[in-house]
Amino acid sequence: MILLLSRGQKFSVILLLLDFFLGLTSKGSSWLQKKLGTHWTILFFHAHRAAHIPRVYEQGHKFHHYFHDTTAFDAHFYGSGMPEEFFLLFFEIFGASFGLLPTSLNIHTLMISLTNKVGHTRKEDASGGVNHHPDHHTQHIKNFSIYNCLLDMYFETNYPSNDEYPYATYIVTKKAVTVDSKNVSRFQFTPTTKGRSLEQVWNFPLFKNIAAK
Repeated sequence: MILLLSRGQKFSVILLLLDFFLGLTSKGSSWLQKKLGTHWTILFFHAHRAAHIPRVYEQGHKFHHYFHDTTAFDAHFYGSGMPEEFFLLFFEIFGASFGLLPTSLNIHTLMISLTNKVGHTRKEDASGGVNHHPDHHTQHIKNFSIYNCLLDMYFETNYPSNDEYPYATYIVTKKAVTVDSKNVSRFQFTPTTKGRSLEQVWNFPLFKNIAAK
């Protein structure tokens, strides 16, 4: 679509090759996230959850959830379906009119698109929590995270349980405990495979779900 709408424009493949061999886009993205003191996992979780607010959802993200379940065709760089895809296409076509390279053609974006398609494919073997995002497409108001279950467990939006869930080669459990007179959420990672590192424990400030009351 982008190539068809950008017909007649000339692009230099030298920049694409430099980006491929030097990883410029990936390094630039990492630098910006460090500068802002955040991570894409956190940004995506809150932006995705905001997209499910009733009024917002009806006018936008609902198109991404057209089917009850999900397929690889539902995924691209961010999401597939108008109006999300419209802004991405408009941005690239606008840039092409000034001779800028379409962002969808650099290796970093193509890899994100590929992994996003994998993440939107339901697997027959669900071990390791690999169907965490596909389950979001059947539950809709659960499993907002992009890479794993941790933020959903913390904010109590994880399906099917906020207290225990498989993550890669670990079983993650969450408990409310008191440490140094402070109430915290304790995440414990217990290995399910021999040879893995010893179990890990993370403590976070206790989340109080005011909306649930």
